[in-house]
Amino acid sequence: MKQKGSRVELLIHKLKLEDAGDYTCDTGDRQSSATLKVKALPVLFKRELQNVEAEEDGTAALSCEVTKPDAPVTWRKGSVGLHSSDKYEMKQKGSRVELLIHKLKLEDAGDYTCDTGDRQSSAALKVKGRTTINITQ
Repeated sequence: MKQKGSRVELLIHKLKLEDAGDYTCDTGDRQSSATLKVKALPVLFKRELQNVEAEEDGTAALSCEVTKPDAPVTWRKGSVGLHSSDKYEMKQKGSRVELLIHKLKLEDAGDYTCDTGDRQSSAALKVKGRTTINITQ
């Protein structure tokens, strides 16, 4: 708080969303109130997704980094939303976000997107098929 003559100020440093609300200045015989609204900064990408190539039956990892630790993200393949399962594993540690795709099949190839709600990052997954050789005598 600061006071300069009859002027009084309340300064809030390192503003957070939870600082939003009603504030009142009480002089004893008078009160003045105001409402503080806090706008969230958009969640951007520090590091975008990169194209990945992996082998059939293996695991592919797509990862990126966002500007806010533990910010919620959603994953898509094309326009289809992905959810945690035996096939898809979503990991997040701080600002690092990762999608693991297990037991790769050729049909898993395609474009994958990480969506922060504010921005999107996309990359292509290429799946290399296994080569089989039949030996007959």
